[in-house]
Amino acid sequence: MAVKNLPEGWLTGPEARTLRRLAAGKVVLEMGAFKGRSTVTLAETAAHVISVDRHQGVPGHDPDSLPDYLENVRALANVTIVIGDFSIVEQFDSHSISMVYIDGNHDYDSVSRDVELAAAVTNPEIVAFH
Repeated sequence: MAVKNLPEGWLTGPEARTLRRLAAGKVVLEMGAFKGRSTVTLAETAAHVISVDRHQGVPGHDPDSLPDYLENVRALANVTIVIGDFSIVEQFDSHSISMVYIDGNHDYDSVSRDVELAAAVTNPEIVAFH
């Protein structure tokens, strides 16, 4: 199901509605953004989104998602854009983060690493995955 007015990506309509509901009023750490589809969705209801991605593309898709991401996201006042590996979250003051959205690489090792990293630096009310 296509979602109107959102950047290119794999987030479905039902998933977008769920993310909006979960993020309402929260400070969200987004780990993985591609072209900003989930970033835009989260920003619609979140108090603030800290969006982290290395923007080196997704295997089998665009080799560089950064130009499209910036075009789609940079005007959103409640989004902090962080270009880098997820390990950069270790430097954040994470006390205010109340939700983590993990959408990096989808293989077992990557997801396990991302969960461990998020758990080490945050104590969120909600952890959501794509």
